[in-house]
Amino acid sequence: MYEQMNIQQLIAEKKKSETIVESIADPIIVTDEHGMLVLMNQAAAAIFDVRGDDWRGRLCAKSWVIKAGQGCWNWRPQAH
Repeated sequence: MYEQMNIQQLIAEKKKSETIVESIADPIIVTDEHGMLVLMNQAAAAIFDVRGDDWRGRLCAKSWVIKAGQGCWNWRPQAH
C-alpha cells in the first residue's frame, strides 16, 4: 500500500513538473544525468524544429553552435 502511494505521488509530481515547464514561454530542455532528453517545451521544439516525441530519449548533442546576436543553432537530437 505504501509503495503504491509513493508511485502515485511520483506520477503526480512528474505531471506537475511537465505542466510547469510547458507553461514557460522561454525554451526549456531537460536531460537526465546521461544527457538523454526527457522533457522539452513547445518553445524549444519550435527553435529546434522537432515535432511530437521524436526527440524523447535521444542524446542531447553537446556541440551547439550559437552565433552571438544571430540566433543560429546547430542542434539535432542524436539517436543512441
